[in-house]
Amino acid sequence: MTDREQIESRIVHDKLKTDAVMRPENGEIVIPHKALPYMLDLYKHMKDYVKLTDADMDTACMIYMFLADDFTFIPYLPLAVECYMSALKCASQSEDETLMGEIPELVYKIAKFRNIIARDRFYANNACLVQNTGNPENRVYDACEDIDTNGKITAAQIRELVNAAAETACRTLIASATEHTDEYLHLIYDMNESVFSNFSEEQKNDENFCHAYWAAKKMYLKSKGMKWETPAKLNPKLH
Repeated sequence: MTDREQIESRIVHDKLKTDAVMRPENGEIVIPHKALPYMLDLYKHMKDYVKLTDADMDTACMIYMFLADDFTFIPYLPLAVECYMSALKCASQSEDETLMGEIPELVYKIAKFRNIIARDRFYANNACLVQNTGNPENRVYDACEDIDTNGKITAAQIRELVNAAAETACRTLIASATEHTDEYLHLIYDMNESVFSNFSEEQKNDENFCHAYWAAKKMYLKSKGMKWETPAKLNPKLH
């Protein structure tokens, strides 16, 4: 088996495993952290794949889009942005009309998630703005000047997409900046396995379960030396 065949085999395995968890046929509620180990393996193997001299960039683009969309189920990991950027790079080099048509949406998603991360980090460093006003409307824009579409869309179109994405970012819930750190990423699987195991199925189905889950999650992260604030505290006007 060649190096390419070995990498492609691993990619197929990781994608199937991720799909099995994220898109169960029995319609169960998706618990994305269970797919995270397969998603991280897929991310690693994709980095190996695109280094191959004979890699199919159209295929890489589609897999990166798939992976980025799944990463966004674990709010809002920088890895999602990295995968959208990789997909954009592949799409901007493609002659496939379908993939070229994805370029505006990829630019929008990159700008949206970058702005969310920038805003959350801003509020983490300026917590008094939320505590005193309860108003998450201060804007922290990433101009996204580094976005390169290889001339497939104009600079004016890119600016328009970035502005629209920034507006969307302002309307999303503020999340703790802790969630954008590597330390948090490495804890996600063990944290959720530990936290969820302490609740019965009846508790998990309760409409107010999120508050019990957040409290347990905060205690777990504190035990690991990490400060994390709940969405309820960071978004007081919405609760």
